[in-house]
Amino acid sequence: EVSAIRMAAKGISLEGEFPVSLQANLPGGATIDIAGTAAKVGSAPVIALTMTVIAKDLAKLVAGLPPAVAAKAQKLALAGGLELHLKLAGETKTPKQLLQSGEIKLNSIELTAGGARPSLSGLLLLGKDSIESKDLKATIAGQKLDIGLKGSNLMAKPVMLSLAIQGVKLDLNQVLPPST
Repeated sequence: EVSAIRMAAKGISLEGEFPVSLQANLPGGATIDIAGTAAKVGSAPVIALTMTVIAKDLAKLVAGLPPAVAAKAQKLALAGGLELHLKLAGETKTPKQLLQSGEIKLNSIELTAGGARPSLSGLLLLGKDSIESKDLKATIAGQKLDIGLKGSNLMAKPVMLSLAIQGVKLDLNQVLPPST
C-alpha cells in the first residue's frame, strides 16, 4: 500500500521545462521523495531529478509488498535498513543512462542465505558507470570483515570488478556448511 501521495508540478509545458515533485509513504514506513524538473514531455522527455528512498525496517517493507514479490523476499528474512540517494538526468528513452551519481547507505542489513546470516553496514557510492564501497563492513558467523569493492564499466562488457576482503581472522569452517 502506497499512501500519503503528494505530487506537484508548476507551469506544465509540452516542450518547456517545469518543476515536479513526488512524495509518498511506502509499505512498512518507508518513504520516497523525488524532486527536480521535466522538459520536452510532448516529444522527447528529459528529466533532472533527485530521488531519496528511506527504508528503516526492511522486514516491514517486505511484508507490505505484493504477495508474489513478498513471498520470494521473505525467504531471505531481511532486517536492518537502507537509504538510497540518486541523481538522475537525461532522456527517459535511455533509462540505463539516467543515473548520474548516488549512494546507498546500508544500516546493519541482515539476510539469510546459504545457511548463514551475514550483516552488512557501510556506503556504496554510485557513478554513471561505476560503484565503490566506503567503510563497508560485513559480519558473518561472528567474524568481522572490511570489504573494499570497486567496479567500473558496469553498463558494458567486460564489467571490471575489484574486491578486497580484510579481517583479523576468517574461519571458513564457520562460514561454509560442512560437506562430505
